[in-house]
Amino acid sequence: WQVSTDDGATFQDISGATSSTLTFNATLADNGKKYRAVLTNSEGTANTAVATLTVTEPPSLVVTTTSDAV
Repeated sequence: WQVSTDDGATFQDISGATSSTLTFNATLADNGKKYRAVLTNSEGTANTAVATLTVTEPPSLVVTTTSDAV
């Protein structure tokens, strides 16, 4: 697996990511990064289509309560 942080101009290998799936906990800092798999066999190497990760901030919940002062 490879990741691009410059809108796909260049890709870097993701250390240790050699399985058929890529799993990680995304953060807001990962928003917009591009990912692709690199497939290699005896015939050569091919890259998958690029996927762009979209990470959105979860909605916040504000709870306001009133209480009776004793």
